[in-house]
Amino acid sequence: MAAETFQANLVLALSLLLTVGFGLARLVKLLHLPSVTGYIIAGIALGPTGLNLITSEILDERLQVFTSMALLLVAFSIGERFDLQQLRPVAKTLVRVSVFEIVLVFVLVAAGVTAGAFWLVGLSPAYAIATGLMRGDCSRDRRRHDDCGDPRGRGERAHLAPDSLGSGGQ
Repeated sequence: MAAETFQANLVLALSLLLTVGFGLARLVKLLHLPSVTGYIIAGIALGPTGLNLITSEILDERLQVFTSMALLLVAFSIGERFDLQQLRPVAKTLVRVSVFEIVLVFVLVAAGVTAGAFWLVGLSPAYAIATGLMRGDCSRDRRRHDDCGDPRGRGERAHLAPDSLGSGGQ
């Protein structure tokens, strides 16, 4: 019985999300905005950060395939309207800014974590620098979060997380 109720809630959540999403997409089209704006507003309004009609449990367990497909469709619709000729005049500047941003984020995260690990946690300089460099590396790509030393034991670098170094690094 509980499984049937959950399936009914899933169908209701999908129906509600699609109905409100399509309705808001048409509404924002009248305002000369992209339809994806309506879908985003619907997701925020109905999701866990809004009215919570579509709970985190439903999103995590049952709608993950749909959310991945939705992101794929959004990316496809953006790419469909993308013109490389418009990008050429600013390509060099875009590459420079992107590289600068990546390097700056890495340096700031690595320096901040190194300083915190040394002064706040009390790790030896070598362990503090190693921890800072690992966290700086992980700051580049949030999709790799699970592989970047989660101190709760997940990820391939968990054994090097600051919590597990303890006083052995001093």
